[in-house]
Amino acid sequence: MAHRGPDDEQVISDGPVTLGARRLAVIDPSAAGRQPMRSADGRYLIVYNGEIYNYTELAQRLRARGVVLRGRSDTELLLETYAAEGRDALRKLRGMFAFAIWDAKTGELFCARDPFGIKPLYYVLAEGGRQFRFASERKALLGPGEVSVIDPDALRRYLSFQYVPAPSTMTPPVVCLPAGSSLSVRPGAPLDLPSRYWRPVLRSARSPAPDTPERVLTALRGSVAAHLRSDVPVGAFLSGGVDSAAYLRDRRRDQARHADVHCRVRPLRLQ
Repeated sequence: MAHRGPDDEQVISDGPVTLGARRLAVIDPSAAGRQPMRSADGRYLIVYNGEIYNYTELAQRLRARGVVLRGRSDTELLLETYAAEGRDALRKLRGMFAFAIWDAKTGELFCARDPFGIKPLYYVLAEGGRQFRFASERKALLGPGEVSVIDPDALRRYLSFQYVPAPSTMTPPVVCLPAGSSLSVRPGAPLDLPSRYWRPVLRSARSPAPDTPERVLTALRGSVAAHLRSDVPVGAFLSGGVDSAAYLRDRRRDQARHADVHCRVRPLRLQ
């Protein structure tokens, strides 16, 4: 997993659970953002992949409740929000994430994935179902020779859709946690089925409303500004999708209005 996190590594064992992380430091690159991370009260231990874009707002909420923060990382904000609000914390998060939080008091490992499934979380039951493994990549879960077959149904889906819909993977027994879902694991107990904590709400409209262009532009600006929050230089790519098409189209119409957005994006130097 070193290629996913070149900045740091750490492994912590706590009773029946062992958590390890490779770090790519984006928010608060100091030692205060190291993972796995313990909560201030020592009860919870987290490993997390992704970015929480509204971490500044979460910090304000926690400080208003009297929580003393040790650093500025979004990892700590996610962890302490969970410590304060439990699973309801998922409804407060804006970002892309896959995380696991170990509760030393209840003996529960809680795993969750962001609503759109941007960040992956794969898992497998090993050693005859006695061991639960999870990771950001399938190849981190199984050793040489442990993949003996390829799921033909998953292969057909891949050839049809160019991806394998969760929870299936092409290499059973590895399973993918679906988007917008969570999973609980307890030592010595059967594995719970994943549960959905978020579903999209779609509303049909006969035609765009007069304020639709401005609402789309406001949402786009807010999203770009949130994604640019970083303590290190960041790069941006326009892929030709709906977001880039909307941005470029409006930029031609009124380029000056977007100086505050696109001028903040630093070019990424490739070496």
